[in-house]
Amino acid sequence: MCSSDLSVRVLLAASSGWELPGQAFPLRLLDGRQRLLRLLAPDERLSLSASSAGVVAAVVSPDGATRRLPGQAAGLWLEPVAEKGEQAFLAFGKERYRGRLLIRLNQAGSLMAINQLPLETYLASVVGSEMPATWPLAALQAQAVAARTYALSQLKPTAAYDLKSTVASQAYRGLAAETDSTRA
Repeated sequence: MCSSDLSVRVLLAASSGWELPGQAFPLRLLDGRQRLLRLLAPDERLSLSASSAGVVAAVVSPDGATRRLPGQAAGLWLEPVAEKGEQAFLAFGKERYRGRLLIRLNQAGSLMAINQLPLETYLASVVGSEMPATWPLAALQAQAVAARTYALSQLKPTAAYDLKSTVASQAYRGLAAETDSTRA
């Protein structure tokens, strides 16, 4: 399998819950079996929390009305929906990310936010997160080779995630660290 066909799973954060703001794109909310639960409009917010039954999600409409979705023991997938040929992304915390997001429980009963995305897309952000994007192309290429090698060595199909978004694995800041030079 070519590295361009691979995806990585990056742990972004762990917490008892999050409130996701309205998004730039609609979000598909899928259950753990990839079945559509709801299409979230860009102006709707999503409240996520942990319970003994799994992930609890509530949709908050612009007028403040809250609608709770059924608990998801296996987790909840969030996928941005591209419009008009654009490359969709999702906002989480203070960053924007490509790919999709899995919200699931960890062994301690907290929620984990795991970004799943293609390896090459991940590397464009890692290179820009690990070193200045203005450095010479040869230096960026060397960093990309090292980052790819490390990421491939960390793939753990049976684990909840492969890498962390911190220097405990490789710094990964999503779209904020991507530039034309890091993608090259």
